[in-house]
Amino acid sequence: MNLHAISYEWQGFEPSLYMYDGGSGEVSEFDFRRVDYKVSHPVTCVGSWTEGKYKPCPRGRIVKGGNVCDDCARDFLPDPDCMFEPRCDGEECGMRFCGQEHTVYIAFHGFITKVGLTATKRLEQRMVEQGADAYATVAMVKGRRSARTMEIAIADELVLRQRVRGIESLAAMREPCSEDDIARDHAKLADRLEPFDHRLSELRFLRDYPIELPLDGMPTSVKPGGQHSGKTVGVKGKFLVYENGGLKALNMQYLVGRHIRATEAGP
Repeated sequence: MNLHAISYEWQGFEPSLYMYDGGSGEVSEFDFRRVDYKVSHPVTCVGSWTEGKYKPCPRGRIVKGGNVCDDCARDFLPDPDCMFEPRCDGEECGMRFCGQEHTVYIAFHGFITKVGLTATKRLEQRMVEQGADAYATVAMVKGRRSARTMEIAIADELVLRQRVRGIESLAAMREPCSEDDIARDHAKLADRLEPFDHRLSELRFLRDYPIELPLDGMPTSVKPGGQHSGKTVGVKGKFLVYENGGLKALNMQYLVGRHIRATEAGP
């Protein structure tokens, strides 16, 4: 059975990969942690959701640099530029999302500290999606542009990162930072924020990812297209780690938009 991956998401600390079956028209969850499947190389548009109902791309377009074509994106994202680098708080682009309350946060990824923003209602879900070890909030702000302005200011003032590279996330699984070290970094950052009239919240640790750390070695990042088979080690953020002649790391976000077929290749 050849299925189209349309969404990778977390519910609490349980990751799910959702697939669309073009034959039956049904959306179902795929057991991606049973690592024995073949993934297509091209990415085709994942379509859109309208009023809670999935709508596949009518043209099945191959896309590059993302997983949705411009036509399908208009159904839910009329102004993608404003979404990713906001120019307004929803009054110009017309997207309700931009006008929602957003939270500016500090996330701790091992020894790396980054500043970011997300819609307040999905704060913890976003932290888990990123694979953060802990987080604290700086402020809740009305509107996405206002939150982005604060995020940039804090990054500049305190010389903080706004992104964590995949290889850094994998390294943090090999050599995790202790909670005591993270707590010390949090306390230092709280002191540094005070002169700028920002107050850092209490630290919240994220301990329940389905993976046992530290890993026995540094995983090798593998390309999404092709055959994947082996023994599952665990999942954290966007990475599925499995064993097959060494540790492999598969970026699950890169599976979205690809077709997947279960196989029996074995490890």
